[in-house]
Amino acid sequence: MNKGIGIGRWPRHIWRIGLISATAVALIAGAAPASIADSPTPKALQVRAGTVTSASTPLVPSQPGKFVQSGPTRILDTRIPIGVADKAPLGSGGLVTLHLGLPADATAVVLNLTVTDTSSAGYLTVYPDGGTRPTSSNLNFSSGETRSDLATVAVTNGSVDVFNHIGSADVIADLEGYYTNDTAVAGSSYYPVAPSRLLDTRSSRSPIGGSASLSVPVVGRAGVPSSGVSAVVLNVTEADATTPGFFTVYADGRSLPGVSNVNFGTGMPVPNLVVAPVGADGKIDIYNHAGHADAIVDVQGYYSTSPLGSGFSPVTPTRIEDTRSSKSPLAAGASVAVPVGGVAEVPTTGASAVVLNVTSADATSASYFSVYPGGQSRSTASNVNFVAGQAVSNLVVVPIGADGKIDIYNAAGKADAIADIFGYFALPQGAPTGLSEYGANGTQTCASSPPGPWVAASESGVGATAQARQVVLTANVTQPTANQDYTLEAVITGPDGVSVYDSSPSLGSPPFPMSLYLDGLPSGSYSWHAVSSNGASVSPVSATCYFQVDADTVVTSVTATVSPATNLHTGMAVQITLAATSTGTSAGKEIAGFCYSFQQAPPSNCQLTPAVNGELQFTQTLSRWGSYTLYVYADTVSGWRGVGEASFYVAS
Repeated sequence: MNKGIGIGRWPRHIWRIGLISATAVALIAGAAPASIADSPTPKALQVRAGTVTSASTPLVPSQPGKFVQSGPTRILDTRIPIGVADKAPLGSGGLVTLHLGLPADATAVVLNLTVTDTSSAGYLTVYPDGGTRPTSSNLNFSSGETRSDLATVAVTNGSVDVFNHIGSADVIADLEGYYTNDTAVAGSSYYPVAPSRLLDTRSSRSPIGGSASLSVPVVGRAGVPSSGVSAVVLNVTEADATTPGFFTVYADGRSLPGVSNVNFGTGMPVPNLVVAPVGADGKIDIYNHAGHADAIVDVQGYYSTSPLGSGFSPVTPTRIEDTRSSKSPLAAGASVAVPVGGVAEVPTTGASAVVLNVTSADATSASYFSVYPGGQSRSTASNVNFVAGQAVSNLVVVPIGADGKIDIYNAAGKADAIADIFGYFALPQGAPTGLSEYGANGTQTCASSPPGPWVAASESGVGATAQARQVVLTANVTQPTANQDYTLEAVITGPDGVSVYDSSPSLGSPPFPMSLYLDGLPSGSYSWHAVSSNGASVSPVSATCYFQVDADTVVTSVTATVSPATNLHTGMAVQITLAATSTGTSAGKEIAGFCYSFQQAPPSNCQLTPAVNGELQFTQTLSRWGSYTLYVYADTVSGWRGVGEASFYVAS
């Protein structure tokens, strides 16, 4: 005699499926969660609920170190003159104060510096107005050379000082933008990427002709997203120029500005870091003034109007590496690891990238430096290109490795490396942390990239009142002052658009978890970030969290088939096939695997055996006579579970 006994341990979507034989044993199917975790215990909340659509205007988060693009605008040219009273080159030991005309809240400025008609080899140093001149350099040059270098430097009294070390040189400065901590100013946050090559016209043997421009797609490539990008940070290198000239890099579709970015002669490659606005079509243009020249473009990072990236903090310009001091130049193919975390005002943790001026000196042959995150693989990108005996500097924005270091690699010959630090990028401190999602399948840890974990939203809910298809978002509030009324606001992007949900819990002292109960979320992919407020100030924005919602999966059947079908007796090896079907609108409905055991149910957190096309086959030796009870769980990808049991008899 064969007997099937069904059990229903979860309340949602349970059907009794008729027992048909010992050969095909049908189980009770239920759309239950794969695991049930204890409900979080948030403070009392009031939250708007409903389908994810636009609900209100979000809070404006505190975002220190935002970049504001300005220009490019020429603010200094000693040849004309602009920015100085008289037309005269800057002499040996000469100093000029640049009044930038920036808002009072500007913390640092980005300038493209150029020297021309230099009487000797030397360098420029740029530093906050009125401060002590540091030992660092920003632009190194040779006699008779025209050369450019980007500089990022802290601002004092709305001004910076430009110092010429020796000889005389005409100096040009173009304003590219500035950084601010003012929350009322619209700006962009920075996203560093691993250096990657976007363009090398040498590969296609297509140099840029004189008075010609080349359009270069940048969004959707090399770690730069396909939308939301306001500007890109590129290392642009000239090679094989047939005549002295310059490159201008600008947004595709816009007018050619009257400034230059890379100034070069002939016979040697010249690099420069460029902050280039992106055209509406996601491209930048490179204009070549005269002759023919190849262009090499390596991406370093990008700016986005999203407040989720890193902000810039300037530091006192400090020399953090000089291989001349240890008499240890870099040999061909060698690297030096340079600690930056915890050095020169850079925090030990939390910094994402550093801004360095890297200089070559005493090179024995033509070569280049590549600067990259410590402990990571080196890309084909270059940062500083030089020839024998030439001192060349270039600004570098490089992510910090997990070891708190950056690496400087030398390609050929021997060369000394000097690195001066001017600031760092970091995610804002004080933002909500520990973002997670809670559903019928328990708490899911925040994922930093899509698609993220599945959250099974069920009508069982977790609040005082059961709600249909409920998901709970939780974050830890750390920033506001203790013993005040708080607001946690989550900005959610889902299949139906963007919503803002907020809540106001009772008084408490941070840090503590705050939760938002969201009802009626349809199946699909989601992301969210959060800010908190005490009514007087708003925290920075949290990191983005990604997850997927499965709101409607139902496990419709679970069966077990025993083969052979009859005359079961002890010692026999039988093949058992488990199968399950499900319905739903998301990819989470697919059957992921099975748990099974005889005589007692598997634990709720059992290890799944993967299914193939909704089935699992295994061989079982019938070691005893009598009744067998087979317990089976069938789990979907998103965590829904079909549960049940069935019995069959084995003769002696």
